[in-house]
Amino acid sequence: LVPLNRDDASLGVTTYYGASFTHTAAPTKIVAGVVRDKDTKKPLAGARVESHKLASSPLHGNDLFHTVTDAAGRYRLVGLPKGEGNKIRVIPADDQPYLVTGKDVPDTAGLDPVALDVELKRGVWISGRITDKATGKPVEWANVEYYASARNPHAGEYEGFSNSFGARVPRGVAKEGAFRVVGLPGPGFLAVQASEDYLLANQRDDEEGTKGQQFLNTLPFALEAISLNAVAGVDPAKGADAVTRDVALDPGLTLTGTVVDPDGKPLSGARVHGLTSWGSWDGEPLTTPSFTVRAFNPRFPRAVLFLHKEKGLAGALEVPKEKGTPVTMRLRPTATATGRLVDTDGRPRPGVELGLSFRGSDGVVWGSYYPERVTTDKEGRFRLVGLLPELSYSLSGGKGSVGLGPDLRPGETKDLGDVRTKAGNE
Repeated sequence: LVPLNRDDASLGVTTYYGASFTHTAAPTKIVAGVVRDKDTKKPLAGARVESHKLASSPLHGNDLFHTVTDAAGRYRLVGLPKGEGNKIRVIPADDQPYLVTGKDVPDTAGLDPVALDVELKRGVWISGRITDKATGKPVEWANVEYYASARNPHAGEYEGFSNSFGARVPRGVAKEGAFRVVGLPGPGFLAVQASEDYLLANQRDDEEGTKGQQFLNTLPFALEAISLNAVAGVDPAKGADAVTRDVALDPGLTLTGTVVDPDGKPLSGARVHGLTSWGSWDGEPLTTPSFTVRAFNPRFPRAVLFLHKEKGLAGALEVPKEKGTPVTMRLRPTATATGRLVDTDGRPRPGVELGLSFRGSDGVVWGSYYPERVTTDKEGRFRLVGLLPELSYSLSGGKGSVGLGPDLRPGETKDLGDVRTKAGNE
């Protein structure tokens, strides 16, 4: 059978065969060498040496082939194609205090083996306990990652740590509160993610929060705090073998309350956005009028929305002035928006899933306003129900978006007319 080739500049050449075919495998390059401590020159056993980029592909993270160093630190990696652009990555054993190193593999004449030694520079063990700030008890499980500050003066000494193809965040898992990761001497951070029942780092204003910041300037890449429960600073001294840094997670406030309709009667069946710190639509509709909001910080309040689409009611939580006071969440009539989604030439776009994001007064998009997406009908028409009049929205479908609100009125149905956005392939 004649193979069908697809030449895609972003992916290389892909060859497709029929059900029965004969494929002639090309010979590969062998890469061999020794993995050592950069300073002491002692061999390191048990390190994983893996392919990371193949000469035939522009993609990184291609760990098809790997081997492990022996007692003398020696390795022999088979499987890399001939040509320029091969890269390998060396990952130390879990009990070794070293950072991942990436290396370019030079091409040699013909199929001659490539001799490539790798030196890993010793880092610093960072260990500690993850506890609940309110109770002092250990947190049963947490993911702990290390990031260096972008102004860490020692980062350049650790080859591969800030290198784009060699970078890999040192990480560990805290079980029963205890953790251990490898870091660099100098300023850095521990990024801890445990549970939606604790405040997020950007909702915390203490020393283990980011005080509203979403991103930190770190290596090997920018640290995103949006899903973390703590970001704790560390600063091991140069030459230190190990340091200790305990981290406390903050459960924040717990708010309880009851959902009622405009007449003050208890109402079940509402969907809620933001019951926990992750701030998304939480599970199924409420089976009772009662609700509980966990991990809340009134100094960095997140949006807590209640939506009852069937009854055309919604509301946004207002935090009680007195701590511990139960909340009565009175829902009120909502607005509706209709329209027709069309392309740039005015043709209707049927069967398109629309995204509707809501925004607060600070202009930050918190997330989807609906627990599920709305799809246009065969004529491209859509209907958005249950809109809170005081919110601003962004409606998207394909490439581009349009703004909506906050000039809506309770009980109003607003016709948006033709909404033009580009299709995904335009």
